[in-house]
Amino acid sequence: MAASLNPFDYKLSQIAKAAVAFVTALIAIATLIASDLTTGGLSTAAGWVSGVVMVLTPVLVYLKRAEAVVEAVDPAKPGDGS
Repeated sequence: MAASLNPFDYKLSQIAKAAVAFVTALIAIATLIASDLTTGGLSTAAGWVSGVVMVLTPVLVYLKRAEAVVEAVDPAKPGDGS
């Protein structure tokens, strides 16, 4: 029996939301590193960008709409038992 690539049976929309959260977390980490490794204006800007990204992450994850993509890949409707 081959191992499944999706052992927890996540839906595509759940994976898309996780990807949005992961990418914004990477941006926040990169700006924090830039803030620590630089001085002056770039350091200040990196701090502000990091703060904005951290605030926007939950908003973007909540607003991420993947219904069109999900329906194109998996046309099963929720609650139909498939």
